[in-house]
Amino acid sequence: MPNIISHRIGGSAAHQLIFITPPSAELSPESERIYRSPIVLRKRGRDMIFLLYFDWNGSKRELAEWNSRIKESSEVEGVRYIGLYGSLNEKWNHVSMFETESFDSFLSMVRRVGRPHQMTHYITEILMPQKLKNANEKKD
Repeated sequence: MPNIISHRIGGSAAHQLIFITPPSAELSPESERIYRSPIVLRKRGRDMIFLLYFDWNGSKRELAEWNSRIKESSEVEGVRYIGLYGSLNEKWNHVSMFETESFDSFLSMVRRVGRPHQMTHYITEILMPQKLKNANEKKD
């Protein structure tokens, strides 16, 4: 069963990070220092998926400009930008999807761009790959 860690930034529920981690995940000391809570780095050879849900209170042109800046930043930081989508199941206006090796590379990417004032609320959901054993394997 994965661990789910919800962390508020600045005391506001509008700025909330949700981390979904495997029970035996490795912790990043730098990320723990930044958020004062355990944030998980992936194990070598496995990628994490980041979902950045957000509300946008700006024009389509401003959204397109932000989207271009985040694409450029992702290329510089080695983060795979999957795209910008509309969410039908969540209350958010949009969701940007990314794939990367670690939380730290995602954090570096978003720091390059910053949060525009048109992005009124957001959360980041982190999806970790799960290692499942074959049902036919014997237990050790």
